[in-house]
Amino acid sequence: MWRGCDVRRGASLLLLALGCAEPELSLDDDAHAYVTSRAYRRAILERDLVTPEPLYARARLDHYATQGDPRGWDELPEVARATLPVTLTLAAEVAATRRLPALRFPAPLGAGVTPDALPTTRAEWVALGERVFFEFPMSLAPSIGRALRAGVDLRAYGVLVHDDAYVGVRFVDHDGRAAIAVTCASCHASIGADGRPSGVRANRRFDMGRLRLDFGGASEQHAVDETTADDLARLGPGRSDVQRDDAFNPYAFPDFGGIADMPYLHHTANWHHRGVATLAVRVETVFISPGRDPWRPPRVLMWALAEYLRSLPPPPPLDPPGPASARGREVFAAEGCIDCHVPPLYSSSDRIAVSDLGTDPAAGTSPGRGTGYWRIPSLRGVGGNAPYLHHGAFPTLEAMFTPGREEPGHTFGLDLDAAERADLIAFLRTI
Repeated sequence: MWRGCDVRRGASLLLLALGCAEPELSLDDDAHAYVTSRAYRRAILERDLVTPEPLYARARLDHYATQGDPRGWDELPEVARATLPVTLTLAAEVAATRRLPALRFPAPLGAGVTPDALPTTRAEWVALGERVFFEFPMSLAPSIGRALRAGVDLRAYGVLVHDDAYVGVRFVDHDGRAAIAVTCASCHASIGADGRPSGVRANRRFDMGRLRLDFGGASEQHAVDETTADDLARLGPGRSDVQRDDAFNPYAFPDFGGIADMPYLHHTANWHHRGVATLAVRVETVFISPGRDPWRPPRVLMWALAEYLRSLPPPPPLDPPGPASARGREVFAAEGCIDCHVPPLYSSSDRIAVSDLGTDPAAGTSPGRGTGYWRIPSLRGVGGNAPYLHHGAFPTLEAMFTPGREEPGHTFGLDLDAAERADLIAFLRTI
């Protein structure tokens, strides 16, 4: 196992000088340790990053939970800005006046939650985390602000509406003035069968690229999308490019339903997923912004967000079983699909080499986040998870299993006859 610098070295030397053995640091999931202990967070980071080679991993090893480094991310100011929903009524007011309204904001989310007064039950953590997912600002979104001032209904770009308010788009108290920000839910929420938004399925109708192209373009730096201006028109709905490598290698917005069962995080399998602490460190480093307006989020909120994400059930099947899906189950086994997508999770603890799968290798081999491998995604709910593959190359299962298609890779099932192919797809829609 590779190791980075040990932030406990100073304490270790003191203990040795006193003739004492250093106590072993427990890495069990521990909310209080995550919130208060730099050594705990550092140990989780070092344990769970799969490899130190990508620039993504190196940045975290260089700056996260470091000891005595003035450039370390722990030294950034903790910021918890208050937000309010962008209702359709307030959006109409913005369009009419061409300015954001003067608003009276509540206290920031999590105010008063201290290390000595943490939630005491998982239900309390999950409830707080759900609010973080929908309400806590991930980044400012000036392109959306310009669209609202121009009178645009954001539904034209795939933004969801629930209870007469945009999902994942918020007014934020930014140094005493209202600004527009996005939350996790803008990309990663959809409306469930109960009529409520949740993070089980991503919002793969959200066309972030077209919105940026129309109202932001090259002039706007975006915290959750690194697509260059020249490539924005290629992005399409439900995709973003999160790698700072000057190459076009988009990802489909991942669904979070069933994430607790996934042994790796991210399409490139760059994190071992061993519990709440893994995911808390992962999401905290997503939120950290060391740029022009440096800040880091409250760790209480990040642990809560991780608890919420891990509470989400897998996406439900699209169709009920029937005769065709029963035949398709046999095709699934005979074609060897079951070797990677192992029931009942229809996933695997293995990774698959980028070269073996044969799909577009750009993201998997990028110096930014590439590991040379892909994780094997779960197929639960796959019938409703279009577009397919890590980069959203196929809009339907039928397109993915069409013989002679131009998109390379993942050739499993392409040699089936039409009837077998239809049965296989019928089965996939029942998982």
